[in-house]
Formats: sequence, C-alpha cells, structure tokens
Amino acid sequence: MQTDKHDLPEGWIVTKILNVVENIKKINPKEAPKQFFYYCDIASIDNSQFKIIAPKQFLGKDAPSRARQLIKQGDILFSTVRTYLKNIATVPPPLENHLASTGFCVLRPKHGIDNMYIFNHIQSDAFLSSLNPKQKGTSYPAVRNSDVLNSIIPLPPLPEQHRIVSKIESIFAQIDA
Repeated sequence: MQTDKHDLPEGWIVTKILNVVENIKKINPKEAPKQFFYYCDIASIDNSQFKIIAPKQFLGKDAPSRARQLIKQGDILFSTVRTYLKNIATVPPPLENHLASTGFCVLRPKHGIDNMYIFNHIQSDAFLSSLNPKQKGTSYPAVRNSDVLNSIIPLPPLPEQHRIVSKIESIFAQIDA
C-alpha cells in the first residue's frame, strides 16, 4: 500500500506500523504450571464480527507451544496466517494478561494512538492487499510479523483519529440498524 505524504491533509504523517506500536512481551506459561490462562488462537476469532468469541482455557503446564504472547485490553490481534480471511480482533477486558498465539501479530498502540484507528486501518482492503504478495507457504500461507510491522499507515493527529473512528462506528451502527 503506497500513500504519498503530499496527498495527506496537514498534520498527517506516513509512518510504519512498528513506529506506533509497543513490543509485546513473550512468556512461557509452563513456568506457572498451576495458573489458569485463557488462550486466543486463530480459531477463537469470529471474523464476521471481528471479535474473540471462544478463547480456550488451560493450566500453564498444559499450554500449547504457540501460547506465548501476553495480551492486554485493547490490543489488536492480527492473524498472520491467510490474512485475507480477516481474523482480526481487539482484546476485551476479561482477557487482560492472558495469552495469544504466536500466529498473531499483536499490535499494542503507543500512547497517543487510537487503537481503533489502527484496528480499522488493518481491516482495509488496501492494507490487506499490500500483504497478499508477501504471504509464503502453500498449506498455511502466512506473512511474518515484520511484514505487518513494516507496512505503512497514514497517521492523523489524535483528535482526527478519534473523529475518523467515531464516524466509522456511526456508519456501522446505521448499517446494523
């Protein structure tokens, strides 16, 4: 996806996603063998609602090998496998400090970035089509986290991010009605 900075309104910038998100902590749940964890894998996401609907639960000692990413409320889970299926969701409060599969690129916006702005951006056809040629593999075509993080995003000032998100939510509310 190409965005020419000269085509953007004043105050907007073009940057890489990696510049607007934090690093995600990896843990080994087997180090807490008796602790219960919720675990979000790709099958946990309803891609028609963009919601986590069926997280699994297990003891740390029984954790799948891919259960390594510590997630926080508001994080965005972006499946790196078959990106065109749009297995994308935000983390709700009950899943704070639980785990996500390494099959996700977890996007945690830095302070001053609206997570829903990023969430809406990465669902766009333009963003997803920019990743399609980067998918590797035949059985499970996937992109790398670095492919997602090195993708560009047009970024307005925070008040404009809020306005855009509000408008998108308003339109979806009208469609739902």
